[in-house]
Amino acid sequence: MPKLQYFSSDTMPLTNEVIEKLSQLSFQNKILCCNFLTVDQINFTPEAFCAFVVKNASPCSTFGIRFRSFIATPDVDDFRVNVNQFFHDKWNLEQEKPKIIISQERPHF
Repeated sequence: MPKLQYFSSDTMPLTNEVIEKLSQLSFQNKILCCNFLTVDQINFTPEAFCAFVVKNASPCSTFGIRFRSFIATPDVDDFRVNVNQFFHDKWNLEQEKPKIIISQERPHF
């Protein structure tokens, strides 16, 4: 069982299947910081991402997704709203929520 505190990827294509496989991995500890960078498609649901966070987050964790600039901003905004709503509705109030950052690159001109 591996020990993992920090995880960052800018090459992994995120899909529901990939997130599910990541969720199936068992670690000796909770993840402190997890970032998925340069995500170029929204091929996964907010629910799949949230399930991964719930399984692997400690109270002081930070989980982030940074979408590429060419993804439609309203789609990124909708994803962010859905993730925030999930944690508002479902998070155990006795535990501190992890920090969730859903962002988008700025266009390069």
